[in-house]
Order: sequence, then C-alpha cells, then structure tokens
Amino acid sequence: MGKRVAALFSAAALLLAVPAGAQNKIDAPAGQSWIHESSGFGFAASADGFKRVEVKDFGETRSDIALTYREDATGTIVTLYLFRAGVPDVSIWADRAEASMLANAPRYLGTLGQDKRKWSQLTLWPNARNAGMIVVYPLEGKGLIATGLAVVRHGPWLIKLRVSSSRLGSAQLETRIATFLRALALPAPAGNQAPAYQIKPCATSLSTAKVTQLAYDKVEEQVPGLLLPGGNPAPATKPYCREETGVGLTAVFRPGGSLSEYVMTLNDGGVAALVRPWPATVPGRNKPFVSGMLITNDRIIGLNRFDGTPGWKQLYDAFDNASVSFEIDRTSAGKGMAS
Repeated sequence: MGKRVAALFSAAALLLAVPAGAQNKIDAPAGQSWIHESSGFGFAASADGFKRVEVKDFGETRSDIALTYREDATGTIVTLYLFRAGVPDVSIWADRAEASMLANAPRYLGTLGQDKRKWSQLTLWPNARNAGMIVVYPLEGKGLIATGLAVVRHGPWLIKLRVSSSRLGSAQLETRIATFLRALALPAPAGNQAPAYQIKPCATSLSTAKVTQLAYDKVEEQVPGLLLPGGNPAPATKPYCREETGVGLTAVFRPGGSLSEYVMTLNDGGVAALVRPWPATVPGRNKPFVSGMLITNDRIIGLNRFDGTPGWKQLYDAFDNASVSFEIDRTSAGKGMAS
C-alpha cells in the first residue's frame, strides 16, 4: 500500500492525554436520554440521583466518548468513558486505568490511602458474573475524601467509570458506583463473560533481541485466525501477566506468560498493539510468521510481518517506519454488537 504508519498515527502522540481543544462537545438535550448510535446504548438524563451534565467525543467517530454525571448533594462526580477497546479485556484496561489514577492523583486528587485500597468484582448482568471490577481508595488533601473506578465490558465496548467524592467515603463510593451502573439499565451482552481479575507481574521478560521485519505481502490482508468477524481481536484463552516498560502507560500483557504473543497498551483508553503468531505456515514460506497490529478505537492497522516475536521496543519503533499491510475500519465493521 505504500502508506506509513507514522502518517496515520504518532506513537508518541498516543501516549499523551487528548488536549481540551480536541474534545468535541456533543449536544445531548437536557432531560432526555442520549443514544450512542454505534453501540445502541441509551444514557439517561439522570440515574441513581446523578444528573448528566456533559457529553464529549475524543475523536470524530464516537468510538471514544465521555459522559459526566454529578450529584451535588454528596459532592460526587462520575465520568463515564465508553470506548471500543483495541483488545476488549476488562482486566487489562482496569489495570491501566488504575495506573493512570495512581500517577495523576498527587496533582489532581490528593494523597491516596494505598494501604486501604479495596478491589472487588462486579456483576452487572446474569451472564457476566464477576466480569466487571471496582477499586476504591480513601483520599486526603484536595477537598476529596474518596476516589475509585469501575470497568465492565459489552462486546467490543468497554465502559469505564472514574468517580470522586467530597462527602462519600470509599465504602459508600463503592456501593454507589455499583448502583449507578445498574441504574443505567444497559442491556445484557450476548454470550457469557469470564470473571475479572487483578493482573500480576510476569515472572520472566520478553527477549530484547531484534527479529527481521518482512516485506509486505498481500496474503496478510486475509488475516486468518487473528480477528473475529466484525474486525475484533480473538480473545486470549489464558490470564494475562504484566510487564512494565517504564514509558508512560505503555505496558506489555502476555497471556499465560507467553513469550510469543502479547498486547502492548499505548494509553488507558483502549489503544493497543497486538502481536500474535499466525496459526499456520503461509504457502511459499517455510515457517509461520508473527503479525503486529496497531488497534485504535476505530481502526485496525496491520504492520509488516516479522520472522519471530519482536520485543516491545522494536514494535514501538516500528510504528514510525512500517508500511501498512492492511487496514480495517472498526466503525463500519461490527457496529458495537456483542461478539
């Protein structure tokens, strides 16, 4: 195709917070439910005592939006993020959301009582028992006394809540997070979901040896076995472990501690790179190769293949010099339906 990944995305830019000027306010009439067309979700003007005050789009495709709800009586603000995740896994994105919260707390929230952290599973629908999560912390120092977050999944969509309060303690906040989510009355997703879990550090590290980046070949456009219909990544079958990189919110998540397959997060809002071996030898080649894909909230970008598993830094650097081998528009494929 000849296009360069750098022309579409800057890896460094993905690591930065979206500036205020890039947030597009959405007109959501007061007193009425607002419908997110891609997912089909309806968000009420009020839920569990919280009043909706704002809706924003972080892009142009409504694949990454935020709704703000407020309850003045308890001094509590809820920001609900809805995004089509690069890899729709509750545990991965809850891990990154909490990492972001910990990094930003001293500047924006105050001092977290980390010794009183409370993590719990959340059941929002009967077919998703314990598939969501909530974590809360007490706070001191900036007028707030508690903060927390929650993450649940609905097909390729992730719903993430960030909640802080000046009057509700952490135990009360945990309860209100759950009741708020249930009050939204979102429809149950199709199929069953596995329980959420707290991701542990990997016992080993990926190899840092460089592998060969192969030339583009049209056979890669078929993407056999790597994606489900609708352009969504096939889920991992083993729990992930985490390998930190020391670069912002970039971390490597490896299913079952795998040394050949991983997800590399680029922010806490669903943007990730996915590295997976192809399931079979391609005709004309003597061994399977490894495919690296950059998956944003609205697109999947296929990078050139490799003759082995690239380390995270080699893949990260490849964003600036790799050709695009295939591209999938996720906004037209799948439309947010549960998979």
